[in-house]
Amino acid sequence: MPGRIREQMETMGKHRTFRPCAWIRTSGVLRVVLALMPVLAIAHTAFCLEMGVLRTPSAVIYYDPRAGGAADEVARYCPEVTRELENFFGWPLRGKPSVVLARDLEFFERLGGTPLMAAFAVPQRRLIVIHYPKLLRRSGGLRLTLKHEICHLLLHGWIPKATLPRWLDEGLCQMVSEGTADMILDPKGARLDSAVLAGRLIPLAALRSGFPARPELLALAYEESASFVTYIVERWEREGLLRLLGRLRDGVGCSQAFAESLGASVETVEADWRDALEGRVTWFVYLGYY
Repeated sequence: MPGRIREQMETMGKHRTFRPCAWIRTSGVLRVVLALMPVLAIAHTAFCLEMGVLRTPSAVIYYDPRAGGAADEVARYCPEVTRELENFFGWPLRGKPSVVLARDLEFFERLGGTPLMAAFAVPQRRLIVIHYPKLLRRSGGLRLTLKHEICHLLLHGWIPKATLPRWLDEGLCQMVSEGTADMILDPKGARLDSAVLAGRLIPLAALRSGFPARPELLALAYEESASFVTYIVERWEREGLLRLLGRLRDGVGCSQAFAESLGASVETVEADWRDALEGRVTWFVYLGYY
C-alpha cells in the first residue's frame, strides 16, 4: 500500500529493533528520524536500515544492531557526563538527548556528517549523531565524544545562538572533554604551532559564525578554539569563564560580555593570547635548536 511503512519490531526488555523503509509515520520509536529530516535534508531520501532503540532516563539511543555494546556504553555514560557538565557550568541540561550511533559511513553522511567528522550535534533538535567506528582506536573515545556533544546541547539550551560564537562553543566543548573535537585531530597541537610560527592564525572574528571547510583549516580552527578558551581559564580561572557565560546567557553580545566579565575586550584578550602563543612556541624552537 503506497505510503505505508513496513515495520519489524522485536521487544527485548528496553531494546527494540525497527526497519523504516522509504516513508516514515509519526510513532514513538521513529520520532528521531522525523526530527532529523527537516534539519538534515533527508526527507526525500529513500532508505531502508534496521536499527535498535534503547530508552533510558537520560537518553534515547538509536543504534545499529551490531552495535548493541556501544549503545549500552552510551546508556551508562550519559548520566555520568551530564552530571559532570551540569556541575561545571552550574546549569541543568534541558531536555533528553536522542543519540544515533551510526556504524556505516554512508548512513552517517546521509544524516549530515562528513568523512572528517566523528560526531555532530543538532542542538535545536536535542540530537547527537556519532560515527562510532572512528572512536574504537581512541582510549575513552566514546565517552569523551558523548561529553563533547552533550556540552553543545547544554550550552545552546541556555545561551542564545546569536550570542554564542562558534569558536567559544567548540572551545568549551573541547575543554570539558579533554581536548576531544567533533573531528579526529592528530597529532595534537601540531597545526596550531605551525600556524603561530608562520603567522597564519585564523582571526577569531572569522570563526564567529562557522568554521572553514578545508580540512587543514578546519582542524586549525578547532585547535585555536580550544587554546583560546584554555587561555581564558588559565588567566581568569573558572569563575571568570562562568561570568562570561552568564552574560552571554543573559543575551549580552560577545564584545560587551567580555568587557563586563573579564575587564577587557575580546580583541585585547585575543592579542594577549597570540603573544603568549608566540612566546611559548619561540621558546620551544630555541630549546630545540640548542
